[in-house]
Amino acid sequence: MNSKVTFLILLSLAFCWLGANNTEANSKLTTSDSEYSSLTIPELTALAETANSDAQYYLGLHYYNQGKGHSYLDSKDYSCNRKLSDPACADSLCIHELIKDSGQSDDKCLRDALKWFKMAAELGNIEAQYYLGLCYGRGEGVSHDLTEAFRWYLAAAEHGHALSQYLVGCFYESGIKVEKNCAEAAKWFHLSAEQGYNNAQHRLGLCYSKGIGIEKDYAKAYFWLLLAAANGCEYASKDGDKVSSNLTKQQKLDVVDRVTKWTGNHRR
Repeated sequence: MNSKVTFLILLSLAFCWLGANNTEANSKLTTSDSEYSSLTIPELTALAETANSDAQYYLGLHYYNQGKGHSYLDSKDYSCNRKLSDPACADSLCIHELIKDSGQSDDKCLRDALKWFKMAAELGNIEAQYYLGLCYGRGEGVSHDLTEAFRWYLAAAEHGHALSQYLVGCFYESGIKVEKNCAEAAKWFHLSAEQGYNNAQHRLGLCYSKGIGIEKDYAKAYFWLLLAAANGCEYASKDGDKVSSNLTKQQKLDVVDRVTKWTGNHRR
C-alpha cells in the first residue's frame, strides 16, 4: 500500500454497531448466556467488589453499553465468539474507526466501564482485556492511548481471543505504535483465522497471495480467501477470483475440497 491511511481503510473489522435503549441502573441484566442475568446492578456491583472478575467484566459491559447508547444484549456484537454464518460479519468498520479518538474520554458511564474492565483485565479476564484495549484505542472513558490499547489487545490475544489476535496483526502490519513486522502480523492473522474470524482469514489470504510476511503460496491464499468469503467477508470473493487465475483447475478443486472439510471440522 502507498500510505498508512490507505492500509488502515482496507483492513476491515467486522463489527455491527446497533442502537438500542439504555439499561436502567436497577434493571435486570437481560443476557441469556450469563449466570449473572438474574442480578440487579447493585447486586452485580456487590459481587464485583469481591474481586470476581466475571462480575467486574459484566458490570463494565453494562456501563460501556450505557455510555454508547446500546442495550446490554449488544455486547455480543463485540465478541470474538460470533457464529461463522452470522451475516452481520459482512457489515464492517475499518480498523481506523477503532483507533481514532472518539472524544468520549470524560463520559461518566464509560469511565465507570473502564474502571471495572481494568479490574477484571488485571485479574486475567480475557474479554475485559479486549474491551480495555478498545477503550484506550478509542479514548472512551480515558485519554486516547494506542500504546495501552496494543498492550491490552496483546494480552487478550495471547490468551486466545480471536478478534484481538486479528487486531494485533493489524498493529504489526501497519507499524502502529510497534515496529512494523509483517511476519509477526501473519502469525497473528493465522491464529485468528484458525479460530474462524473471517477478516483474519481474508487478510491471511492476501498475505499468502502477495508474500507479505510469509512465503507466497497461491493455493493457501485461495483457501483462506474462499473460507473468508464463505464466512461472510464481502471483499474476499473478488480477491479469491483474482488469485484463482494462478491455479490449475485441479488445484482449485483441491482447495474447494479442503474448504469443505475445514468448515465441517470447525462447525460451531
